[in-house]
Amino acid sequence: RGKNCMNGTQALAYCRIRQDAQGDFGRTKRQRNVLEAIFKKAKSLSMSELTELAEKILPNIATDLTNEEIISYMKTILFMGTTTINQFRLPVDGSYTPQMIYGMDVLVIDIEANKKALFDFIHEES
Repeated sequence: RGKNCMNGTQALAYCRIRQDAQGDFGRTKRQRNVLEAIFKKAKSLSMSELTELAEKILPNIATDLTNEEIISYMKTILFMGTTTINQFRLPVDGSYTPQMIYGMDVLVIDIEANKKALFDFIHEES
């Protein structure tokens, strides 16, 4: 409990924990927490520090975006003054039932309820 300062290896191990009371939902929550902590730390950096950071990590990322596009998006976010990340998880609580199908534990989701929840989240924030 409380705040912890982790190095990359520790953060990755923390994100990958699968055995807890929340199961996969707990794992994805930890991943979101780590990403939010990274964002919080990164937004305190100057543009030159962010560019330097991007240049260090971009060789480890596979995407169809160019490095210039990614840096451009970083600048846009910085200049917009974005200070928070709004999180949303699918499936939403109460919109699925756990079932065993072909020997696998799966969640059978109510697609319409999740579509509505996602729509509401997107339009509530804008």
